[in-house]
Amino acid sequence: MVHTSRGNRNRHARPSGKEVCYERVGCFKDDLTWWTGILSRRLAGLPWSPEKINTRFLLYTIHNRHDHQEISAVNYSTIRASNFGTNKMTRINIPGWNTNGKWQRHICNTLLQVEDVNCINLDWLNGSLEYNHAVNNLPVVSAEVAYFVDILRTKFGYPPSKVHLIGHSLGAHLAGDAGARIPGLGRITEAYFSLDCNHARSHRFYAESILNPDAFIAYPCRSYDNFKAGDCFHCPKEGCPTMGHFADRFHLKNTTNDRPYYFLNTGTFSPFARWRHKLTIKLSGNNSTNGKLFLRVGGTIRKTGELEIASGKLKPGMTYTTFIDADVDVGNITSIEFTWKEYSFKHSQNRLGAEMVTDVSGKYGYKSTFCSPDTVDSNIPQILTPC
Repeated sequence: MVHTSRGNRNRHARPSGKEVCYERVGCFKDDLTWWTGILSRRLAGLPWSPEKINTRFLLYTIHNRHDHQEISAVNYSTIRASNFGTNKMTRINIPGWNTNGKWQRHICNTLLQVEDVNCINLDWLNGSLEYNHAVNNLPVVSAEVAYFVDILRTKFGYPPSKVHLIGHSLGAHLAGDAGARIPGLGRITEAYFSLDCNHARSHRFYAESILNPDAFIAYPCRSYDNFKAGDCFHCPKEGCPTMGHFADRFHLKNTTNDRPYYFLNTGTFSPFARWRHKLTIKLSGNNSTNGKLFLRVGGTIRKTGELEIASGKLKPGMTYTTFIDADVDVGNITSIEFTWKEYSFKHSQNRLGAEMVTDVSGKYGYKSTFCSPDTVDSNIPQILTPC
């Protein structure tokens, strides 16, 4: 280790201008010029040594889903002796500060349900217990990641293009800094979405997107208000991206200077996956009344719960449309069940029915239409059949 100092230009400035060099990972300064991404949050300080930080690479594969194998670029014989497959993609999960790795293990476990990959969880907990230390130590850890990828290239002929870095919170900054050090890196994903994404939940959204990519379809729209109003449904001919793991399958074809915006809804609680439907009811009946309209949508996979379509004045001959984010994937739609509930507690002779129900769903806008000539009393289900 080499430790140097250039001194300060005035005695009132906080200490800066120092540099420390470590074998294998290079030299680092404390003058805040190394990276502009978090200048406003960084307190000047030199990073710890790689030995003190003790960055670890924990490998999971389909052959060891639940018990990691610790591999090391310094002792790369551990890579050769492990289940690391040079014919597979490698995905490295990078946490933020003071993270014990629980979400990383969950992502690896989920990934290995759908992919035969090398899933590596980065552990830098020793160097990230306190936020300021984590920020100062981050460049050393990112250099460790770059060194690891370079050892894969030089000792195993493994191309950086097959490496995908997945970062959350400060780990997303770390992934970006590591990526800047790795020519030809395959992909970087920041598990930190905007405009209004819950920071703490973003890695959970990512994990769910692995198993249910079509539940995280994002629709191009001018604003969230336009999206809520249904002005941007369904996907345009060039398609829609999906948020999360499979986002790289969508290739933006927009060649204008206007930055596109994409919107989607998630559930309030887990599971967060949602499948968007446009549901339209043409109402029939003998009298107008006040109440609510509901549908249940059944398909080849599952059936939704009761979905509220409209409330207030219910008038036969009128058409009611709403957009629903269902919490289950129904598959191909096979059945529609209609129910209406009158506000009045008094017994009435009013009867209403769904003369026609149209469902438009999925990124391709699949349309299903169901009909019935019947009307029913309040709280009595009506079963519709394909028209």
